[in-house]
Amino acid sequence: MLLAGILLKMGAYGLVRINMELLPHAHSIFSPWLMIVGTIQIIYAALTSPGQRNLKKRIAYSSVSHMGFIIIGIGSISDTGLNGAILQIISHGFIGAALFSWPERVMIEYDLFISTKWAEWLSQFQKYSRLSVSYQWLRLHYRA
Repeated sequence: MLLAGILLKMGAYGLVRINMELLPHAHSIFSPWLMIVGTIQIIYAALTSPGQRNLKKRIAYSSVSHMGFIIIGIGSISDTGLNGAILQIISHGFIGAALFSWPERVMIEYDLFISTKWAEWLSQFQKYSRLSVSYQWLRLHYRA
């Protein structure tokens, strides 16, 4: 959860604090490349995520895909893009940590480490599926 909540966002925070504030001319030159890399990151991680059988790996790839939106917001060199990127950094920290804590608890408690068992398990335990849907809804709803 530390990786999802804090460490993944340190790179984006470094881009905002160091690259944009201390090196504004370099950031204006580098920003089109940030947007290209962010777009590639979104597409690649979104296409790779469904192929993962482990639920934590699937959530990790989804998290990397969502970080691409933050990189695009930072690379846009606009107030709206930067504000959206900062909002996404904060919301992604809380929601990502919640999403990573849920499968860990369930996988240890019920010995479910492969996603093929998840469908039958979620049909038996409705409270966990409602919790998962609410976390996913929050993740999609609070996107920058």
